[in-house]
Amino acid sequence: MVIGLDYALALVSGALLALSFPRYGHPAFAWIALVPLLIALATKRQPPLRAFLLGLTSGFIYFTGTLYWTGTVIRTFGGIPLPAAILGVILLALYQGLFPALFALIVSRLIARGGLTALVLADAAWVATEFFRGVVFGGFPWVLLGDSQVTVLPVAQIASVFGVYGVSFLVAFINAAIAYAMLTAGRRRAVAIGSAAIVLVAIGAWGTARIADGSLTRMGSPIRVGLIQANIPQQDKWKAGEARRIFTTYISMTRDAVTRGAEYVIWPESATPFMFEQDRVDAAGAGALQRGVPRDPRRQDRGGLPQDPPRAVGRVHPDEAPAVLRLAAGGQLHRLLARHGDGAAAGQLAPDEHRDLL
Repeated sequence: MVIGLDYALALVSGALLALSFPRYGHPAFAWIALVPLLIALATKRQPPLRAFLLGLTSGFIYFTGTLYWTGTVIRTFGGIPLPAAILGVILLALYQGLFPALFALIVSRLIARGGLTALVLADAAWVATEFFRGVVFGGFPWVLLGDSQVTVLPVAQIASVFGVYGVSFLVAFINAAIAYAMLTAGRRRAVAIGSAAIVLVAIGAWGTARIADGSLTRMGSPIRVGLIQANIPQQDKWKAGEARRIFTTYISMTRDAVTRGAEYVIWPESATPFMFEQDRVDAAGAGALQRGVPRDPRRQDRGGLPQDPPRAVGRVHPDEAPAVLRLAAGGQLHRLLARHGDGAAAGQLAPDEHRDLL
């Protein structure tokens, strides 16, 4: 192979991986995204370091193209200068790229030992490094290969059996089969193409039938769920002066959802401007919860759950205030409110509820 062509193939793989995801891509690219990199690893006996760098090249392009928006986030909401935000994206992409680099190193060593036939293990190697990426140093399992197929519903059905890593395995398997077919001829090529086609058609047919059957959507008893969204501007969320208002808004909306019959209440991701595990409501905060939040005269009921802060928070006993945080964190606040209403005091709780407050 001409010097530099293998890096060009690695760049193409990185671009195809990035294009497998929104905003500019399409899930179809994922089914061929690893092929150029696998060909670069298999056509020439790559030294370990070069194989690692080829994977790092693909990974850097892959994650730069899918995580570029994090620079805008940390610049807009973190007040970080543009050069520092760009550097942050580069460092994040390089770190994430270490896992495709590890994948390339593993595949190159497998090929060195077993020849082209070792490509059949490329799917397992990819999933192993993806899983490792999701757990090391707390994990960062974003834009997994299987995530690219979330809109391809027949294929996505296997996630209910094997999880997202099962989808990643399938996509990587098809990539490996295509690469093997391109590097071989005759019967071996036919077997590779036939195997990939059979697996893909079988899974697609099963997924389509499963969707058409719809039995999973009819099983069990219906439940009523309240979805809470206070539409707090991101730039206001971490202002110290807004913390109390934000929290009482969500408590108020939760009470309103419960009175409308919600059995489960779901708050947005990172809804509160503090950490439940670290912060508690102090005496002043308990007083604020007791006094409540006045009704917004501009609010109008639109049916369903409210989109603006509703009426009053109601009354929470001062001794119960710290527990409100714990109950909200554990998803049990709605049960307390449903049993005891707005005036619940610590003395009214059942023994098992007291344990929830500790």
